[in-house]
Amino acid sequence: MVDWEKNPYDEELYFKDIPDLVNMTDLTFKFRMANQYLTGFERGIYNDSSIRLNPDCFGSYYVTKVNEYEYLFEEDPFGNIW
Repeated sequence: MVDWEKNPYDEELYFKDIPDLVNMTDLTFKFRMANQYLTGFERGIYNDSSIRLNPDCFGSYYVTKVNEYEYLFEEDPFGNIW
């Protein structure tokens, strides 16, 4: 049994100071476009121009996560698991 008080697990430590493996500017633009597309779609479906999608939907959190996933697949920090 692991004692989590003595051995805290923080997965963010694995991703600290990783390089940008994806084009962050391009990916941010594409995610913003996806957010605007979905906002327009919802406005059209409900015929309500006041609907605003949450800005966190396809926000910077997901851009960072895509970079972390790319790091996991490209850099193979934990070794080959297969």
